[in-house]
Amino acid sequence: MKVKINYLFFLLGIFSTSAVCQNINDIVNMNAPIQMGTARFMGTAGAFTALGNDFSSVHLNPAAIAVFRHDEFGLSLGLGTNTVNSVYYDETILEKSNTFLFNNIGYVKTNVSEENEFVFSFGISFNKNHQLNQVQEAYGINPNSTVLENWIYNANGTPPTQLLENGLVYELLAFETFLMDDEPDNSYSSQAKFNTTTQLWREEIKGRFDEISISLGAHKNDKIYLGASLNIPIYSYKSSYYFAETGYEGGVINGLKWFEDFTNQGVGINIKAGAIYRPTPNFRIGASVFSPSWFSITQTYSTSVVSDFISLEDVKALYEPDEDFIYGIQTAPQTNLGLAYVFNKSGLVSLDYTFIPTKWSRTGNNDLSYLNSDIKEFLLNQHSIKFGAEIRLRNIFIRGGYSWFSNPYNFSEQDGTQTTIALGMGYRTNKFNIDLAYSVQTQAYNYYPYSPEMVEPAYQTIQRKPLIISASFKL
Repeated sequence: MKVKINYLFFLLGIFSTSAVCQNINDIVNMNAPIQMGTARFMGTAGAFTALGNDFSSVHLNPAAIAVFRHDEFGLSLGLGTNTVNSVYYDETILEKSNTFLFNNIGYVKTNVSEENEFVFSFGISFNKNHQLNQVQEAYGINPNSTVLENWIYNANGTPPTQLLENGLVYELLAFETFLMDDEPDNSYSSQAKFNTTTQLWREEIKGRFDEISISLGAHKNDKIYLGASLNIPIYSYKSSYYFAETGYEGGVINGLKWFEDFTNQGVGINIKAGAIYRPTPNFRIGASVFSPSWFSITQTYSTSVVSDFISLEDVKALYEPDEDFIYGIQTAPQTNLGLAYVFNKSGLVSLDYTFIPTKWSRTGNNDLSYLNSDIKEFLLNQHSIKFGAEIRLRNIFIRGGYSWFSNPYNFSEQDGTQTTIALGMGYRTNKFNIDLAYSVQTQAYNYYPYSPEMVEPAYQTIQRKPLIISASFKL
């Protein structure tokens, strides 16, 4: 049985406290532009559509595989430091977490035709397109409302026997734990009295969006490079959420605890095609298109509420579906355009633009039919602009880059715009290359633990700071 959790803050884009709400956030994650990869790729903020000779650039533009001149193997590893600074009712908490990053591994084989005109390249690679891990926590003294008041408001007018079928899961659990009592007119009340309440919530997220790519490319006379790839995207998002509030008055109930565990995991398939054109030896124009990705997603979900009585034992109620929920998601296509200028052996500059019509995403599952209209109403098509530069000093390369990703949410309460500042360096020889990159990805976010009409958000600044080292060897 699939239940839509009917929360007002879902309509306003507050995603982290409902399994169904998370579906919208999954759409954003699975449609986002590629942000991670090799150290060279990340050192230029990913502005690689018109360039090549890099294993992550193959995932952005398959024609990049044709730029390789030798058989090559590469590996990229790193450490990600993630921080979330949350300000909730004037109280500030900074959470920091570290993540090991297996960013990329790839192999390319080149072959010259017998006529010595065409050069063909075949490659297989794995790339971590996004890293979603983070820990966030907020604490504050709320003088205005409680989550229990919100649940009572939502439940009013619905008999207890119909709460679940109307998607009022939390309200049903609050009723089963005696946090609220039903009245003859189908309204609800509580023995708790509300004034100023102390609230704490914490969420631990482990997520990633990876991709395996099998690519084929060719070029003739270093003029036009063509490529195509078959890709297997892999998506995983796991959230463990805890919310507590204390300080109820009335002498019976002190507060409550609310737990929620949510997982969305799936595998998909897509195809990509691209080209790089060199009208002059120094100038490059690149373009690539991605088909939609077709995913099969398996969702698991459970939530529980515990009532904290002053003189009695705590009472717990759990909701957990009988079986996993499996559904299909089709993401939007993607278009990438790039320009690059190479200053002979002195360096290069590059500029990329990406367009993703996120509103084209959809599901064919009847139990999630409402999701298609929600995508169109509450999400925006996405744009990104990336700029990168590289300076060569003999065998040493110095890199820098900047990227901007537009806000994917279509409501004033949320602005998910993201920026990235990147730096990198490398040492390259005829036999091997070593590269290092460090970037700071910054995003602001407003997190409402329940209805925005009743509670202020936790104002969050989210930063991901990956440090990546890459090594590649010509075979």
